[in-house]
Amino acid sequence: MNPHAVLGVRPDASAGEIRAAWRRAARSTHPDRGGDAAEFAIVASAYARVGQTVPPPRVVVVSHLGVGRLVRRWLRRRFARGPSRVE
Repeated sequence: MNPHAVLGVRPDASAGEIRAAWRRAARSTHPDRGGDAAEFAIVASAYARVGQTVPPPRVVVVSHLGVGRLVRRWLRRRFARGPSRVE
């Protein structure tokens, strides 16, 4: 089945629209909310196919800078603030 049809969005929907549709469908089909586990699995697989097209911003930063540079950047910013006010 078409994952866009399962989620109820157009094929050219934005990432925000897809996420909102996923949350609505997940709430209505989740077994803990009285839904069917098989329907929830279908909705979850549909979201996995279309919802994860853009990586989160932190993943982009880590892949761009690398872990070592990212840690050094954080340490410079963290300890460049001056002395703490611990008494």
